[in-house]
Amino acid sequence: MVQQARIVLGPERLIACTVRDLSRRGAKICLDARHVLPTRFPLVIAAHDLRTLPARLCWRRGDLAGVAFDEAAAS
Repeated sequence: MVQQARIVLGPERLIACTVRDLSRRGAKICLDARHVLPTRFPLVIAAHDLRTLPARLCWRRGDLAGVAFDEAAAS
């Protein structure tokens, strides 16, 4: 299932992305390869409910990136 999301880089700066392979521990996200991501950022996921999860960048390959969620936020 693919879900729409936003990466929050600041109060006025959001990057649109899609979330794939979402789990309690992390997700694979798809975004334009031109965007540079910080090591940590809030990820806002629009699903049945709007969730904001603190994410940590684990890997990046072109348009795809893997993020892990804070243990406390995942429970």
